[in-house]
Amino acid sequence: MDVAATSVRPIPGGQFLMCSERFYPEEAPLRAVEVAPFIVDTHPVTNGQSQELVRDSGLVTVAEQTCGSMLFACHDPARHPDWRFVAGTCWCRPLGLASAIDAFLDHPVVHVGPRGAEAYAIWAGKRLPAGAEWERAARGGLHGLDQAWGDTLETDGLIPANTWRGVFPHDRRGGMSLPLTLLECCANSTRLTLLLEPCRSEILLTH
Repeated sequence: MDVAATSVRPIPGGQFLMCSERFYPEEAPLRAVEVAPFIVDTHPVTNGQSQELVRDSGLVTVAEQTCGSMLFACHDPARHPDWRFVAGTCWCRPLGLASAIDAFLDHPVVHVGPRGAEAYAIWAGKRLPAGAEWERAARGGLHGLDQAWGDTLETDGLIPANTWRGVFPHDRRGGMSLPLTLLECCANSTRLTLLLEPCRSEILLTH
C-alpha cells in the first residue's frame, strides 16, 4: 500500500474561531487563531496500513506492552455497557483476545496511543496535526458554530454524524450518518488520522 498516494484534501489557511464556551469547560476559551494552508488525509489510518507499519518497523504499541486496553462493551449481561480494561485488547485484537482484524483491514485502526500515532506519521513521511489544524479541517469552513455542520444538531431531520440518541449508555435509538468531505474528523474514538502540508518538505499526519 502506497501511503503517499492516500486520498488527501487541501485545507486553506486563515483565521477562525477555535473552541467553545457553550458546552464543556475544557473546550474554553473561545479564541481567534490562524493557521497556514495544509493538506489532510480524507480517511482515517486503517488496520491494513497499521499492519504494514508493524511488519516494516516491528513497532510494539503501548496496549501490547501493557497487555490490554480499555474497551467499551457489555461486559456483564446484568449491567449496562461501560469502559473496562480488557486483557489482550490492542490494535490487531480490537475486541479482545478472541478478535482479529483480518476481515477489517479497511476499518480505522483503534487502541493507538500518541507514541504509536507519531511512529506511523514518521514512517508514512507525514506528521500529526496541531490542535488548531485539526479543528480547522473538522469544521469544513464553518466557524464559530456549535456543530461541524451548523448551529443545530439536526439538519432536515437528520444528524450528520453517528450520534448516541437516548439515555447513555442503556437506551440507544440509533443515529444517522451522512458523508462529509473528511471522514471521521469528529469521531469519539482512539483513531488515527494523517495530515499533509504542501508548503514544507515534511508531510503531516492527522488521521
